[in-house]
Amino acid sequence: MLNQLANAILSGDCNNAIKIMKEASKIYPIEDIINNGILAAWSMFSEFYEKDPVNALKNWDLIYITTIKVLKIIEGTIDEKKPSIIVATIEGEGHILMKEIIAAYLRSLGFKVYSPKGGINIDKLSNLDSSIKILVLSCIQDDTEENLKKLIKEVKKLLPDIKIIAGGPIAHRIGADYVVSNILELKNILLNIK
Repeated sequence: MLNQLANAILSGDCNNAIKIMKEASKIYPIEDIINNGILAAWSMFSEFYEKDPVNALKNWDLIYITTIKVLKIIEGTIDEKKPSIIVATIEGEGHILMKEIIAAYLRSLGFKVYSPKGGINIDKLSNLDSSIKILVLSCIQDDTEENLKKLIKEVKKLLPDIKIIAGGPIAHRIGADYVVSNILELKNILLNIK
């Protein structure tokens, strides 16, 4: 069934993806749906893109919209009870889909998630709710590395108690408290942060 979800997302078949998602949510844990359905679709898209970027990009909008609609179903089943988290990218980061997937996943676990549409900077962080104790950063673009390093230094000065978790290709280079390579690692860290 999760393979069917991945294929429906990859083909941009929104109605079928929503139908499969609703059925899958009765059977599978959210981690499995995200890993073996949503992220599997995007992994297949990446392989297709490497072989034929022009044709891959012709379908990108439909795949993206279908993914967002599937994520909304995940978020619709949530009862937020756990602490507040920011899930974000830095200003200038163009790849935001992983941020959206992580935000939906954490909401499904019951966390209250702030996921700003635009990227963040220190001014935006300084104006947020003081109950936020965790910042999760999606770090994909090489050209954002220096700004991410600067942001983390400023965050640690301004909010010394906040824990910073980073994921993505450049996450290990920016000075976060924790670096994760998948959503299960993220979940395990979040459940063990005091």
